[in-house]
Amino acid sequence: MADDSDLEDLDELLQEAESKYLPENEDSGKAKASCATSISSGANRHDVNASKDQKKEASEKSAGKKPLSFLSEDDLDFLDELDRDSESLDKEPVQMGAKRHDKAGEASAAAADTVPEPPTKSSRQCFPLVLGGANDRLGYNSRNPVGCCDNMLCIKCDFKIISIDNHIWQEDCDYLFFRNYSPEIPALKKKASYRKGSRAYCCQCQWTSVKEVTSLRSVDNVSRIWVCRKHMC
Repeated sequence: MADDSDLEDLDELLQEAESKYLPENEDSGKAKASCATSISSGANRHDVNASKDQKKEASEKSAGKKPLSFLSEDDLDFLDELDRDSESLDKEPVQMGAKRHDKAGEASAAAADTVPEPPTKSSRQCFPLVLGGANDRLGYNSRNPVGCCDNMLCIKCDFKIISIDNHIWQEDCDYLFFRNYSPEIPALKKKASYRKGSRAYCCQCQWTSVKEVTSLRSVDNVSRIWVCRKHMC
């Protein structure tokens, strides 16, 4: 009887233990099962994605690469040089600021070295054309002050007009004298008399003497053949 009661007590203890701990074991088993299932499904998905990525990379590589069998050795060497140049450019940082600074410095140095050109002179012709005595200014006639042209040409004999200050031509001068001796002033003075304040003009074919400012138009023998050759001013 004692043995039977002990067995019953043991059965009751076992039932209580099962009723108390069995649900937690089942839940934990289910949790473990669901966890294992999710892990396996995740692994399967990872494997599938990895295989897709590998296939995609393989297709891209196969599509991107072109056969190089048609290229010569020179072409391949050229491509290798391009690759090395691109790698060197990638490694060396480009200093844009330094380049801009260098260019600015060069521009400023060039500007400093540049010497401004002097203003260009223009050629001007005397108008009106005048003759004058020894006391009258020679040069371009700007009217104020008046200038007696010293750059005249005879369009008849094509000789430059010369002048001798403080002299006048003698009355016995003729065409052959000026033809032979002009423009030699020492030889011309053989037939030029001293006259203070006067000025003697001549070319190889015509001659005249004046003492004061005189318009060329008023001198009949030279008014149409003596012209101003212009002055740089």
